[in-house]
Amino acid sequence: MADLPAWRVETSQVLDDPRVPQGTKIELVRAFRFRSFLDAIAFMGKAAPSIDAMDHHPRWENVWRTLIVRVTTWDIGHQLSDRDSVLARYFERLYKDFDPSRRH
Repeated sequence: MADLPAWRVETSQVLDDPRVPQGTKIELVRAFRFRSFLDAIAFMGKAAPSIDAMDHHPRWENVWRTLIVRVTTWDIGHQLSDRDSVLARYFERLYKDFDPSRRH
């Protein structure tokens, strides 16, 4: 996590996976801020094809100018794996290269 300082680890109850009843999930979480709603959506659109190619999809939500990204590995009971840190690093590179005038 040293190379992902903007990310935090969150633990919460699994509510959306019947394979893990009453389980606990661990996720890497990061909020990305943009100048506008459309910039946040453009970032998501730019990220989506590579994420799909990785076949490791985040749980993400857009609230106005903020995109909140959560990654965990469902296949191992919602725990963290190398796939999560690879995806987090991808998001960091994409955000760094995203037009700075569109970031907040």
